[in-house]
Amino acid sequence: MKELELNRGGSRFVCTLPAASYSFSNGVFELKDLRPALYMNGRNVPFGPWKAEKVSETALTLVSSGKGGKWELKAALDAKGKLTLALNGRLSAPCEDLGVWYFEDAAVSADHIAVQTSSMGGGHLIPLREKGFQKQDFTAATMLLLTKKGTQLALSFPLMGEHLETVSGTAAKGRTESFRAGFVIKHITAKTFKLKPMTLRVGDGFRMLAAYGDENKTEDKDFSQIVAPGWNSWDYYRWTVTEDEVMENAEFIAHDPVLSKHVKKIIVDDGWQYAYGEWKANSYFPHGMKWLAKNIKKLGFKPGLWICPTIAEPHSWIAQMEPDMLGKAENGQPTLCFDCMRR
Repeated sequence: MKELELNRGGSRFVCTLPAASYSFSNGVFELKDLRPALYMNGRNVPFGPWKAEKVSETALTLVSSGKGGKWELKAALDAKGKLTLALNGRLSAPCEDLGVWYFEDAAVSADHIAVQTSSMGGGHLIPLREKGFQKQDFTAATMLLLTKKGTQLALSFPLMGEHLETVSGTAAKGRTESFRAGFVIKHITAKTFKLKPMTLRVGDGFRMLAAYGDENKTEDKDFSQIVAPGWNSWDYYRWTVTEDEVMENAEFIAHDPVLSKHVKKIIVDDGWQYAYGEWKANSYFPHGMKWLAKNIKKLGFKPGLWICPTIAEPHSWIAQMEPDMLGKAENGQPTLCFDCMRR
């Protein structure tokens, strides 16, 4: 057994070869006995022995060759103590059900979990030390924040990448159990995979969120100019919005001495269309959207309209008449890949 160690910015990363089991610690947090894992078609395929290819004071590169193919694990610790792990590889054979994990079955002591998900409105908070707390499973994407004694541990992945990550586990009293982070990749027959890197950092949660935003932005935007405020139907009406209610709100705002000075846009959000994939006004908008836009303009507002052209419901015109335009399952039939009908 051989130990490799990185110490920087208050963080300590220790990796033991040839298993590539590793630990990360900073302040009140310690994650230990972690190791990468590979599953092919539901079966655990052990990595081959890991060997150190490059080692420096701030980074190391490990390589492995075995039944699961050739893999590379990079670890880097920056001056602020942020650990970045990058796992990439080439499979020995194509696999349509692949699981690659930076770690699994971990347990971390914590007081609180902030879960961020990939679905709209799916984020939630889990206090782990409340009286009567009962175990519950959680699944996150992009970022998970653990709090312990007023300090946060942020586990995050970049916003952009080819595959969506999964961070999951069980929230237990004062700890996480069966904690894992990685990727489940299905129906892709590629052999080479470059996965999103995973980062671990400890500190103030708000500062780490701001740093994450800076790292993932694609361009600098000028926010010195105030964006003109607008009224949006979704905030109150959701899918029950009607033509009459839009006009009633627009007229009220136009005649209000305060709101009329500030609100410059009237935006009709989701709910005006016949169906996803059939972007024509439904029966709640009997005069149509052109008529509505014209009357909104007459009141002095700029009209706005929500649309999502890449989604189609099964009963929409495009799904019924142009099925060749839809995404297909392995059997060649259109596949329902967005749960839009639950509403």
